[in-house]
Amino acid sequence: MISGIESLIKEKPFVLLDGCAIDRVCWFWEQGYEARRYSDLEVEPIYKNLQNIQEIKRLFQYESLHTVSGIVEELSKFQKILRDKIKWLNEKEEYFKPNEGREYIHPQELKETISSLNLNYIHILNKLSRRICDNSSSEFQELFGQVKSIAIKSNLKRYQGEKYGRLPKSKEELNNNTADEELVAHAFYSSLRNIPSTIITADGDIPRIVKAVQLSLDDGYLLEKIHNSAPIEVYHVRNTTLEQRFVSAEFV
Repeated sequence: MISGIESLIKEKPFVLLDGCAIDRVCWFWEQGYEARRYSDLEVEPIYKNLQNIQEIKRLFQYESLHTVSGIVEELSKFQKILRDKIKWLNEKEEYFKPNEGREYIHPQELKETISSLNLNYIHILNKLSRRICDNSSSEFQELFGQVKSIAIKSNLKRYQGEKYGRLPKSKEELNNNTADEELVAHAFYSSLRNIPSTIITADGDIPRIVKAVQLSLDDGYLLEKIHNSAPIEVYHVRNTTLEQRFVSAEFV
């Protein structure tokens, strides 16, 4: 999957990377968050998450790769939750007995794997922080405000956390998290500057928001750009595949 993302980044002048496209943290919400001891965890999904994060490091050799402040904040929150969970588990005295039907894994291997994952998240966050798009221009802020308004009015955002055992979010909480809207606003801002953009995400909300914003635009100059010289593309990551979900030039 990472090789597919890397090939895409090589080809594109401006790539916006969503956090959910690069992490694989379902294991944490399915078993890690509620774990009372290391033996409640399975090492394989943690190790896969670690491998994925380690492979992502090579993407930062490409100058076209960018993200937004909201994405870095989301990943930073997860890293702190993971850090605190590791600290909590390490403080518990435990007799490491394997759960029934689960292959025994030495606790030291689990400790080393999950600690390495935490350190790699910190490293990735440091790299991502250097690729945050600038939000300071008045043109961007105007676009950002429009995108947020359209997303709320159109009721486009969906919360998927419940399927991983996480508590449901209120509509207000969901709307207050504007990382998706920030990502989409930067794609349109890139078109305004005549630079084609590509969003890589695993979030189904992103193409919905892009479509809704495009349909709502009354700026003839920007519409011309996204249809012709500076289109917006959305690629969706699903398991090990990467597929194109949206092209503004083809959407009328």
